Amino acid sequence: MPRNPSDWELNIKRQIRHRYTEQNNSGGLHSDAKVKLKLYGYTQALIDKLPKELISRFSGCGCPVTELQISGHETIIDLGAGAGIDSFLLALSLDSGKVIALDLSPINLSTFGKILEKLPVYPISGDIERVPLANEIADVIVCNAALNLTIDKATAMKEIFRLLKPGSTFVATDLVSDIPLPREIIENPLAHTTSLGGVTTEKNILRLLEKTGFKNITISGHEYEKFATRVIIKAAK
Repeated sequence: MPRNPSDWELNIKRQIRHRYTEQNNSGGLHSDAKVKLKLYGYTQALIDKLPKELISRFSGCGCPVTELQISGHETIIDLGAGAGIDSFLLALSLDSGKVIALDLSPINLSTFGKILEKLPVYPISGDIERVPLANEIADVIVCNAALNLTIDKATAMKEIFRLLKPGSTFVATDLVSDIPLPREIIENPLAHTTSLGGVTTEKNILRLLEKTGFKNITISGHEYEKFATRVIIKAAK
């Protein structure tokens, strides 16, 4: 069972909820969201399918959707679903399947829940380190720029492994950094509420995946940013 959260962790997660509430209420993170979507791997055909309310609230760092081959019958969990962009696109590919979209911020859920209500998407409020779902229910788990927001990444990996059926797939796009972060980030008390503040090394991600029991692990697609590197993480249970 996941450990009980410390007061420090609870405070960090309150700050994360507050940040994304403010971001949602202001209409989004990027004024050039369409440009960011394309830069981070979303094709124009995928972007054209998205409602403008979702586009403006994009806060990912890649496109896990294009890394998957969907039959249409899968149960997919989107961890840290945010505005629901990946949940929306994945749901369009489903016949009898469903997407469970989990996010720490209730405001995100209420925003995209109204948009996705005609699709097989089921929003739930929850923490990646303590997912309120049964064991081995997912054929696929995706995660877009959300692992870096977790406090205990080992626990997060164990939860992902627990939720996956044997032989199923985990795909994440995230940030890694193999150089020390600058002091202005390390000493910023709000750093953990940003995607950069909780970044870890590629070596540590690989170690945690292997220790948890994942197989066929690949970390690829390296794209260098100012202080970190965007990567695509794939693994199988």
